Amino acid sequence: MQYRVVAFAFLAALPGIVGTTQAAVPGTLPTQTTKNDRADQGGPMREWMQLAEEGDARAQFNVGLMYEAGVGTKQDFAEAIRWYQLSAAQSYPDAERALGLMNEFGRGLTKNPEEAARWYRLGADHGSAKAAFNLGNAYRQGTGVARDDTEAVRWYRIAAERGDIDGQVAVGVMYGIGRGVERNAAEAARWYTAAAEGGDARAQFNLGLSFERGEGVPQDFTQALAWYRAAAEQGDASGLRAVGVMYALGRGLQRDPAEAMRWYALAADKGDVIAQFNLAAGLDAGRGVTQNQVEAARWYRKAAEAGLVNAQFSLALAYESGTGVAADLAEATRWFLRAANQGDVPSARKVAGFYEAGTAVPQNFEEAVRWYTVAATKGDVFSLERLGDLYWALGRQDDARGAWQQAQGRTTEQAALDRLQRKQAGQTN
Repeated sequence: MQYRVVAFAFLAALPGIVGTTQAAVPGTLPTQTTKNDRADQGGPMREWMQLAEEGDARAQFNVGLMYEAGVGTKQDFAEAIRWYQLSAAQSYPDAERALGLMNEFGRGLTKNPEEAARWYRLGADHGSAKAAFNLGNAYRQGTGVARDDTEAVRWYRIAAERGDIDGQVAVGVMYGIGRGVERNAAEAARWYTAAAEGGDARAQFNLGLSFERGEGVPQDFTQALAWYRAAAEQGDASGLRAVGVMYALGRGLQRDPAEAMRWYALAADKGDVIAQFNLAAGLDAGRGVTQNQVEAARWYRKAAEAGLVNAQFSLALAYESGTGVAADLAEATRWFLRAANQGDVPSARKVAGFYEAGTAVPQNFEEAVRWYTVAATKGDVFSLERLGDLYWALGRQDDARGAWQQAQGRTTEQAALDRLQRKQAGQTN
C-alpha cells in the first residue's frame, strides 16, 4: 500500500504543524492559564475568612479562590466575584487578574472580553506576571482589545521578565515565528531555554526542536534528544513523538525502528495525530513491528478524522485497494475529497481521475478539470498534461496548448505541435 511518513510534524497550539521536511517554526503559544497558582488556598476557610472580613486583601483574594474552586466551601461564583472585587478594590493584582478570568470565561457573569482586558491591564500594571501574560493573549487574539501583535509581545515580555513560564514560552514562540517582532531564532531559543530549565514541557520540546534543526543554537542531536526526553518524561505527547522520530532516523542514538514504534504508540494513545499517522505507517509497512494493515487502517482513521491530510490520503488508498479494510470506492472517494479540499495534490489528482473516468462518481469532465487545476496550480506536471488532454477533448484548444506548454516547459507553439503530433499518431500521453 502507498503511504507517506511524516517524520517531524509537530503539533502545537501555535503556529501549527512543524516538520523537518517542512519550512515551519516550532512552538506552542498557550491560550490560557488555569488558576492553579494557588499557593495560599490550603489554609482553613474560617481562618482566611476572618482575615478577609478584617479587610486583608490577600485573604479576600484567597476566599474568592476557595469559593470559585469549591475548596473548603460550596462552589459559588457569585461569592467568589464579590470577594475578588473587595480585594481588587485594594489593587491586589491577583484579584484583578481573577476578575479578568471570570469575565473572559463567563464564570458567574456574562462573558465580557473588554472588561476582562481591563482587569488584566490593572493586574499587570500592579505587578501580576500572569495578568501581563493574559493581556498579551488578548492582544494576540484580538479579544477585548484591537489585535496587535507588537503589544502582545510587549506584555508577554513583561510577564517573562517577571519569571512567568507561560510568558517565556510565548515570547520564544513570537520570536520563532516573527510575529509582532522580527524573527530571531537565537532569541526564541534563549526564551525556550529559560522556560525549559523551569520545567515547562512545551519549552523543552521547542528547545529540542531548535537543537534538532540547528535554529538559534548549534545543531546538536544529542541535546535535542535530551530535551525531547525531558518533555516526554512529563507525558508531553509532542516529546514522546519526537523521541520516536529520533529513533526512527537514528539521530542522537542508534537507529531502532522497534523503539520508534514504541514511542509513537505512547504518543498516539495520548491523541497525537502525527504519532497516530506514523504508527499507522509503521504497521502498514511492518517497520519495527509485525505488519498489521488492519490495525494500520484503524490508526489512519483516527488521524484522518482529526483532519490530518496524510492520514486522509492513506485511508483513502486503503479503501481503494482493500488493504486493511473492505474495498469501497465510494469511501475512498470521500476521503480523497476531504484531503483534496485541504489542498493535497495527490488527492486532488485522484479525485480528478475519478471524475474523468466516472469511477465511484458520475463522469464529469468539468469536475475533472476543476480538480486537475487544483493540483496543477501547485506544479503537478501530470495534472497539467491531463488538463491539456481534457481541454482538447472539450474543444478548448488554446487552453490545451497552454497546459501542455506549462507541463513541458517549452514554447507554446512547440508544445502544441508535439502534443498534436502525438494525438495524430494515436498517443494520449
